[in-house]
Amino acid sequence: MTAYKERELGTQKHERPAAPDNVWNYDEFSAWRDEVWNLIGDFAGSEVQQLFLRHPPKWVVGDDLSWLDDILLKVHGEEVDSKSLLTERLLKRYRATPLSPAYIVGHCHPTIKRDPYG
Repeated sequence: MTAYKERELGTQKHERPAAPDNVWNYDEFSAWRDEVWNLIGDFAGSEVQQLFLRHPPKWVVGDDLSWLDDILLKVHGEEVDSKSLLTERLLKRYRATPLSPAYIVGHCHPTIKRDPYG
């Protein structure tokens, strides 16, 4: 029981209000997958996605984006620190995120077409 009944959250997802637009809602995979691609689209666009699909890396790890950085180097011919760039952009876009940015982009790779958790 909370001191402020109006601040109490339900224990079930369907009992809770929707998260504000500036709060990362991990449960809404269909919304945040596209948002991540929008945030990194200037350096990881369709050419990067196509190379990933043609020659997928052996390991796609959520907390280590070196697999993405390797693809970016092949496409752009220069080193890109995708983890730092995404972190910076997520922190500007959202006031709260429950997960590390590397974990987030690791779950947005082009082979995932639906919510892997639902």
